[in-house]
Amino acid sequence: MPTKQFYSFADEQRRGALSSEGGIQRVLKPSARLGVLFVLSCIIALAVAAFTPINQAYAEELTDGDVTYTYTEHEGSAMISNIKGQNDTELTVPNELTITGDAGTTTLPVKAVEIRDPGSITTFDFSQCTGLTELLCSSETVASITVKDNAALKTLTLSFIKQTSLDLSGCAALTSLSLTEVPLTSLTLPTANELTELTVFKSALTSLDLSTYTKLTNITLNNNKLATLTLGQKPALAFLQCANNELAKLELTGCTALTNLDCANNNALAELKLSACTELEGLTCSNNALTELKINALTKLKELNCENNQLTALDISDNEALTNLVCFNNRIADTAALEAWAAVEGHHGKVTPQNVTPDPKPEDPKPEDPKPDTPDPDDPVNPEPSNPATGTWVHSSKGWWYDYGNNKYAIGWLKLDSGTYHFDSNGWMDTGWKQIDGSWYYFKSSGAMTTGWQKVKNTWYYLGEDGKMLTGKQVIKDKTYFLTESGSKAGAMVTGWNHEENNTKWYYYNPSGDMALGWKKVKNVWYYLNPQTGVMETGLVNDGKADYYLSDSGAMQTGWKSVEGKWYYFNNSGAMVKGWAKVKSTWYYLNPETGVMETGWVNDGKATYYMLSSGAMATGWKHIDNKWYYFASNGAMTKGWVDVKSKRYYLDDNGVMLTGKQTIKEKTYFFNEDGAMQTGWVKEGDTWFYYNAPSGEMAKGWINLKNKWYYLNPEDGAMITGWLDDKSAKYHFAASGEMQTGWQEIDKKWYYFDESGVMQVSKWIGDYYVGSDGIMATDAWVDKDQAYVGPDGKKYPNKKRS
Repeated sequence: MPTKQFYSFADEQRRGALSSEGGIQRVLKPSARLGVLFVLSCIIALAVAAFTPINQAYAEELTDGDVTYTYTEHEGSAMISNIKGQNDTELTVPNELTITGDAGTTTLPVKAVEIRDPGSITTFDFSQCTGLTELLCSSETVASITVKDNAALKTLTLSFIKQTSLDLSGCAALTSLSLTEVPLTSLTLPTANELTELTVFKSALTSLDLSTYTKLTNITLNNNKLATLTLGQKPALAFLQCANNELAKLELTGCTALTNLDCANNNALAELKLSACTELEGLTCSNNALTELKINALTKLKELNCENNQLTALDISDNEALTNLVCFNNRIADTAALEAWAAVEGHHGKVTPQNVTPDPKPEDPKPEDPKPDTPDPDDPVNPEPSNPATGTWVHSSKGWWYDYGNNKYAIGWLKLDSGTYHFDSNGWMDTGWKQIDGSWYYFKSSGAMTTGWQKVKNTWYYLGEDGKMLTGKQVIKDKTYFLTESGSKAGAMVTGWNHEENNTKWYYYNPSGDMALGWKKVKNVWYYLNPQTGVMETGLVNDGKADYYLSDSGAMQTGWKSVEGKWYYFNNSGAMVKGWAKVKSTWYYLNPETGVMETGWVNDGKATYYMLSSGAMATGWKHIDNKWYYFASNGAMTKGWVDVKSKRYYLDDNGVMLTGKQTIKEKTYFFNEDGAMQTGWVKEGDTWFYYNAPSGEMAKGWINLKNKWYYLNPEDGAMITGWLDDKSAKYHFAASGEMQTGWQEIDKKWYYFDESGVMQVSKWIGDYYVGSDGIMATDAWVDKDQAYVGPDGKKYPNKKRS
C-alpha cells in the first residue's frame, strides 16, 4: 500500500549544451570530423526527444527539514536527481536515505547524485557518501563541492560552480572527470592511476601535470590559462585538445596512440615535435608561432590546419592520406607543390596567400630625409609618367622628386594623370603611410595615392575617395565594417568580436570584415546578432523560428537554464523545448506556450500528470494534498481500476484513491485504509460482510464457503446470525455465520436441521420428536398422543397411554 511517512536522516549533520570559445579552430570539411571532433565538442550536451512519455524510473521526493531530495530507487540504492534547500546554505549529504512505506522502513545507500537546482544551498559536503559512484553538479549558485576522500567515486562532472580549489586526492576509483567553466586556480588530482577521461574547460589553471595518469584516452583542456602541460607517457591517449592556452612547449613523445590533436591559439608555441605520433589523423595547430612543422612520419594524417604561423616551408610529400589542408598566412615563399596538391580532385583546403613581404604600417617610423640642394645629375633614372606635366621625375639614391627646373621642385600635393602624389617639405616623394594635416594616407611604391580597400602587411584598410584613411563604423557597398578608431592599429579593419558604443555593445565582424547578422558560429559557439543592428543579443531571443537563450557572454545555451527564477530546457540546437522533454531518462513538461518547466498538476490535452518540484514527471503512487493518486508508467494519472503489485485499487473520476465501502457501477466493494480492494470476510463494526474473489464484489444471499453455508442480507450484505425465517423454511446460523445442521441446542432447547439447514417440525428424528415449533419434545405424549418421550426426549417404545 502506498502509505508514506518521511523520517529524518539518521546522524545527519546539516551545515546551514560544452560550449567552447576556442575549441577546434577550423573544420576543414563539414563532414570530415563527425566521428571525432563532434564527440569532443558535445561533452556536456543533453539529448531531448519531445513526444509522449514512455516508461521511466519511479521518481519520489523525501523532505528532511527544509531540504528536499528527489530520488529514484535502483537495485536497492538511491539515485538522487536533485537536492534543493529552502533556507540552509550548507549541507552534508547523508550516506543513505531512510524512507518508510507499505513495506515498512527502507534504507537506501546514496549511489548517484545530480544537482541542477540547489535552491538556497551553496556548499555541499559529500564526505559521508562512502558508496557514491557518480556526481554531477551544474549550477551557477554553488560555491563549493567537497569530495576529497570519496574512494568509490567513478564519475565527477562539475559545471559553472564558483569553486577555485578542488582536492580529489582520495578519489581512488575516479575514471572520468569533467570541469566546465569552473574558475579553478588549484586542482589536486587523485593519487591513484584510474583516470581515462579528463575535461577542464575555461578554468584559471596555469599548469597541469598528468604524467602519472597512463590510462587516459581523452583529454580536453581548451580555454584555460595553461603555460605548462606535462603529459609524460600516454600509451592509450587518442584525443588531445589544448587550444586557447598560453603554452610555449608541448611534449608529445609519449603519445604514440594519438589520433587527433588540437593545440591552436597558443601564441607562444614555437615548436611541435610529432615524429612519435605516427597514428595521428587530425592535426590543428593554427595561430601559433611555429617556424617549422615536420610531418613526414605522419603517414595516416588526413587533416591539417596550420594557418597563421611563421612556417617558411611545408613538406607533405609523404602524407598520402592527406585530403584536407589549410596552411595560408605563413611565410612559405614557394607554394608550387602545395598548390599542385590542392588542384588534385578530392583534395580540399587553402594554401594561399602567404605573408612573404611585410608591408609598411601607419605606425612604422618615417625617414627624415634632408632637402636636396640640387638634383643629382649623376642619376638618370626617370619613372617617365604616362602623362608628364610641366615637371620631370628625378631619382637619386635618396628617392624621387618632381623637378620643375631652376632649382624648383614639387612640395605637398601633386595631381597628375597617373595619380595623385604627395611630397614632403624637402620635396621627396612620399610612399607608404603618411599623416598629412591630421589624416592618414597610403601611397604605393610608385608614390600614387590609394583609395578604396588596401591590404598592408596582411591588414586591410579603407581609404576614401579623397585618400583619407577611414576609421570607426563605415557602410561600404551596403555592408557595415568597423575600422579601428585610434591607437597603433588605427584604421585597421576589425574582424572577430568588437566592443563598441562605450564598451556597452558587442558586434562580430566576419573574416571578410563585414558585420555579421543573425546566427554566427565562432569557435564552436553559436551567437545571435540582431538582424537589423548587428548587436550581440543576450537573454531570451526569438529568431522567427524558435526561442533561444543566450548567456551574458552571448553564447547560445543548451540544456537546463534558470531565467528569472523559472527553468527552461534548450535542445542541442539551442531551441527552447516546449511540451514533453526526456532528459537523462526523466520526463519533464515544458509549457507549450512559454516553455517554462511545469511543476504540480498539468494536462497536455490527452491526460493529467503530476510533476515534482524538480520538474520530474511522477509515476507510481504519489501523496498530494493528503490524497493518494496513482500515475501509470507513462505518467498519466489513473482513473478507475488499477492493479499494482498483485493488489487492486480504484481511483475516482478525480484520480483520488478510494478507501472503505464504495459503490461502483451499482456494485459494492471494500477497500482497506491502504486502498487495496478486499476479498473474503470483512468486519465493519460488529458486522461481517463477504466480498467475492477475485472480483471483490459484495456477496448477498446464500453463499457456500468450504462446504459451509452462510446467508448474507440481500439488502446490505450483512452476515446473518441466529434465526432466519425464509417464508417456507426456517434456518439458524451460528455466531460465526455458519448455517447449522443436525441437532442444535439453542437457548437451552434442542432443534433439528436437515442437511439443507431447514428446521424440521412435527416429525420423528430417530427416537426423538420435534413439534410444530421445531423444539424437541420432552416428557410428553407426541404424534397425536401415539407415543411418549421421556425427560431426555427419547421415545418410550412400550409405554401405553392409560
